[in-house]
Amino acid sequence: MIVHYKAIQLGISQTTINNYFNDLIPNPKVLKYDRNQTKFNLNFWHYLNSRVNQNRLDKGLIKLKKYQKYLQENYKKYGIPTHIIVALWGLETNYGKNIGKINIIRSLATLSFDKRRREFFTHELLTLLKLIDEDRLPLNTQGSWASAMGSIQFIPTNVATYDIDANLDGKIHLWHTQEDIFASAVYFLKNICWYQGERRGRKVNIPKDFNYQLTNLSIKR
Repeated sequence: MIVHYKAIQLGISQTTINNYFNDLIPNPKVLKYDRNQTKFNLNFWHYLNSRVNQNRLDKGLIKLKKYQKYLQENYKKYGIPTHIIVALWGLETNYGKNIGKINIIRSLATLSFDKRRREFFTHELLTLLKLIDEDRLPLNTQGSWASAMGSIQFIPTNVATYDIDANLDGKIHLWHTQEDIFASAVYFLKNICWYQGERRGRKVNIPKDFNYQLTNLSIKR
């Protein structure tokens, strides 16, 4: 009932809250997925080889050409290269093909009652309920087990903060509307980590006697 109380505090309508609690049951598969995330068990090269292949590269070039108009508009506005956005799209969902079919409310409710990351997932659940209450997302929104949704796999807090209505139709469509998808992806990167003019994703050669204990995020030049 803690979620119920917090939802009321956030001003979420009783109708949305009732719809959320109606016939809601845990999804045990979600807990299994959370405990067996293969991407955390792979080194960089294994991950790269499993996600990047010639077919994905070929499709990326086709998408890059097809949507050049929208991509260039965002590049001029935010300075993020067009190929970076297409690469992100390809890695996240294979260009919108693998967007997830799991009920996100049920997933987040399950994870919010689990002790491992309760605070994080409760916050995502409440954010999702707020988005539904504001008619920005449907109640039956589907996505990944961890609540990532749409072609670029935004979690609810990403949607709330970074979604862009690029085609000005009054709604955010992160599933199939390319203008909104690209604009939201670019706006997200621009706000969290992108610095115009910096080079990204470059392979470097290191000495054979390199000290690999130095390879952690606390070490800076």
